[in-house]
Amino acid sequence: MESFFYPHSIVIYGASENFQKSGNRVLRNILNYTSKNVYLIHPRKESIKVNEITLKAYKTIFDLPVKNIDLAIIILPVQYVLDALEECIIFQVKSVILESGALYLKGENDEYNVNRINQIRVKLNKLNQTRVMGPNSIGIYSANKNGMDLTTSLIYFEKMPGLKKKNLSIVSQTGLTLSGLLLGQNYIQEVGISKIAAIGNKFDVTESDLLDYLESDPNTNAIALYLEDIKDGKRFMNQCKRISKKKPILLLKSGKTEKGKKAIISHTKSMAGDYKIIEAMSKQMGIVTVEDFNELFTLSKMILSQPIPKGNRLAVISISGAGTVLSCDLAEKYGLELPPMSKAQNEKMREIYPKWAWEDVYNPLDIWASVELVGPNKTYEFAGETFLEEESQFDALVYLITGIKESEFDWDILHQINGNHPDIPIYMGFFGGDKKLLLNWREILEEKYDIPTFTSLSLMMKCISKALRLS
Repeated sequence: MESFFYPHSIVIYGASENFQKSGNRVLRNILNYTSKNVYLIHPRKESIKVNEITLKAYKTIFDLPVKNIDLAIIILPVQYVLDALEECIIFQVKSVILESGALYLKGENDEYNVNRINQIRVKLNKLNQTRVMGPNSIGIYSANKNGMDLTTSLIYFEKMPGLKKKNLSIVSQTGLTLSGLLLGQNYIQEVGISKIAAIGNKFDVTESDLLDYLESDPNTNAIALYLEDIKDGKRFMNQCKRISKKKPILLLKSGKTEKGKKAIISHTKSMAGDYKIIEAMSKQMGIVTVEDFNELFTLSKMILSQPIPKGNRLAVISISGAGTVLSCDLAEKYGLELPPMSKAQNEKMREIYPKWAWEDVYNPLDIWASVELVGPNKTYEFAGETFLEEESQFDALVYLITGIKESEFDWDILHQINGNHPDIPIYMGFFGGDKKLLLNWREILEEKYDIPTFTSLSLMMKCISKALRLS
C-alpha cells in the first residue's frame, strides 16, 4: 500500500493538455506534488505541456527509460482500460489506480471481456507484484509533514488541507471524499486529514487491505469508512476488533433500505448486505456507526481535537435560556447527564450575577444576566473555571452562544481553560447570528485552538453520546 501514498515514480495513461479533461486535472495535481520521475503514456503525442512544464510522452510503458514504477494512474476511455492494466501488470508496476468508470464496455463482447478479466486476475496473482485500486476510483490523497501533499483526484486542488496534531484517514467507495468533502476542509480546517483512499469497485484492493496499512500508519489517529459493501466480513470483523482498541473507527454504511441496496448495485455493482447484521457487528467490534457525512466529520473533529469525555456528565453555559432548556431535552434524549452544581459552586457563581438572578444559577447555566453585569470575558472564564474546579464532577464543558458582538469574548480564555483542565473537552455551540462573525470565530477556534464548533445543538449532543462509546 505504501507505493499508493508515497510514490517515487508515477506513470499516467490519459494525460491531456485540455483543461476540460480529467486527465489534465489529474496531471496538474501530480505536478503540484512533483515533476520528477513523472512519465506519460500516449499513443499519438510526443510530449504534453501543462503549467509551463513539458513532459515527454511514450507510446507504451515498455518504452520508458526506467524499469521500476511505483504508481500508474489509468484515466482512459473504458475500451482501453484492460490493455493498459495488463501492460502495467506485465511491467510489474507496484500500484495501479483505475480512475476509469469500468473495466470494459458492458454489452460489447461481454463473454470475451469476462474471460480476459479472469486471465488478468490469474496473471496478477501469479506475478504477485502489483496492487490495483478501482475501477471507478479517483485514487488517493496523502498529506506530508513537509507540506508536499499528493492527490490523484480528477478534481483540481490549488491547495490541500494538510495535517493537524491528530489526523483522520478515510477509506471510501465514493469520489466525494476526494472532491467536495476534501475541498471543504480548505476554507476552515475542522479535521486533519492524513490519507484518503477512494477504492471504487474493488477489483483488487479492498477496505481490509487499507485497514491493515492504516493500523500502523503513524499519521493516522482515527479511521473513517464509507462502505457500500464489505468484501470479506470475517477478515473485516477481526481487523476492527483489533484496530479499534488503538484507533477509533467510524463507519458510514449505505444501503440500509431496499431502494438503497438497488442504488448500490447500480453504483459499484456490489451487494450491500444486511445493515442490521452490520450494525450488530459494529457494536461487537468497537466501531461507531454514523448516519451521513456531516455526522462523520462532526464526530471526527470532536474526537481528534479534544480528549474523549470519560463520562456523560456535562456542564452547560448558555447565552440564552432557550439553550438551557434545549440542552436538558437533548441530554435526556441522548443519555447524557446535567448534574447540579455543588453548594460551594452555586455560592461562588453568584458572585458574578445580580441578586435578582440568583435563582437562575444552576446547571445548565443561563449567563446573560452575568454578561450584562461583569462583561463577557469575566463571565465565560469565571463560569467555566467554577464548573471545573471540582475535577471529578463534570466530564465535558459546553458553551452555547449566538453570533452577535455582545456575546463575543477573548477566545484565548477557552484555550487557557483547556490547558488548566487537559482531560476535560470543551465544545462550542452556535445559535445562529452574523454569518461573517461566526465564520471568523470558527476559524479561530477550530484552526488556532482545536476547539470544535457546532451549528446544531442536537448533532453536538448526539456526537458526544457516540464519542462516549470510544472512552
